[in-house]
Amino acid sequence: MKAIDCAEIERQCSQLVAKFALYVDHRRYADVLALFTSDGSFSRPGLSVSGRQQMSAWLDSRPGNWVTCHFCGPTVFETMDAGEARAVTCVTVYQGEESAGSIPRLELPAALVEYQDVFRRTDDGWRIASRNVKPIMAKGAS
Repeated sequence: MKAIDCAEIERQCSQLVAKFALYVDHRRYADVLALFTSDGSFSRPGLSVSGRQQMSAWLDSRPGNWVTCHFCGPTVFETMDAGEARAVTCVTVYQGEESAGSIPRLELPAALVEYQDVFRRTDDGWRIASRNVKPIMAKGAS
C-alpha cells in the first residue's frame, strides 16, 4: 500500500478554504463553484444547498450591497486518507453595506463560525465535498 503525503493533502485542502473566502468576498462565484465536487453541499442555519445549480442560485441571491471579508484561522485536519479528509477551520466574518462610493461601515465582526469540511479527491484534484457552517458567536445573537 502506497503511503499518503499528508502534508500535500493538507496544503491543497487548506488552499480550498482560503480560496473560498477570497472568491466569495470578491463575488467570483464561478470560481467558488469550481472548489466543490459536482454534488457538493453547503449548509448553515437556515440554508442547505447541494449541487452546483443550487449553490449558484444561492450565491446569485446574495444582496449586491453586502461587502464581506472572511478571515480564516488555520485549518485543523481531523481525519485523512488517500481519498478523503475532514477538517475544521475557525472563521471570523466581517460584513458591511456598500453605499454610493463610501467605504462600508464596520461596527463589529458579524460572526465567528466553524467550517466543518469534508474534502474529496477527484479527477480534477481535491475539492470540497461538503461544508457545514456552525455558528460559534454572532452579532445580535441571543
